[in-house]
Amino acid sequence: MQKKKGLLYVNRFYAETGKIIKEHLQEKEKLIQLWMERAEMGRAILIRLFKKHYGEEVYKILVDTRGNEIISEMKQERDDNSLEAFIKAMWTLPESFENTITKTESGYQMKVTKCPMYDLAKRLGIIEEDFYLICENDQFVPEGFNPSIGFKRTKTLMQGHECCDHFYYYKKPQSK
Repeated sequence: MQKKKGLLYVNRFYAETGKIIKEHLQEKEKLIQLWMERAEMGRAILIRLFKKHYGEEVYKILVDTRGNEIISEMKQERDDNSLEAFIKAMWTLPESFENTITKTESGYQMKVTKCPMYDLAKRLGIIEEDFYLICENDQFVPEGFNPSIGFKRTKTLMQGHECCDHFYYYKKPQSK
C-alpha cells in the first residue's frame, strides 16, 4: 500500500510539473509574439516618420539597402545551388503558411494564399510598411542564392490580391 501511495505521488508530481512547464512555455511563446509585434510596429513607425519627412524615396532606399544585405547574407558556398535546391531551401514553410508549388516547363510557380507576416501586418495596421520591409525584398533572395535564378511576381497579399504569385526560373537556359 505504501509503495502504491508513493507511485501515485510521483505520478501526480510529474503531471503537475508537466502542466507547469507547458504553461510556462505557452507564456514564453506569448511574450515572444508580443515582442515581435512591438519590434515590427517600431520599425513601421520609424519608416512612417522618415516617409513623412523625406517622402516616397525612403521606400526605395529601404529596399535597396536591405536588398544588398540579403544578397550578401545569401551568398555562400553550396554543394547545390540549382533552382530545385533553392525551391527546397526557401519554400519548405511552416504550417502557418498556405501555398502551392507547381513545376512548369520554364520554372516554379508559387501561390501563397496564407502568410503569417501579412496577417500580422494587417492586424497591426502596417501593411504598406511591411510590403517594403518584407515583400519587396523577395526579389533579392534568388540572386543571393544563385545569380542565374530569376524572379517575377505580379501579385501580393500585402497589396490586396488573393495570393502572392512568385515565379522562379533560370535567366538563361541551363545545359543538361
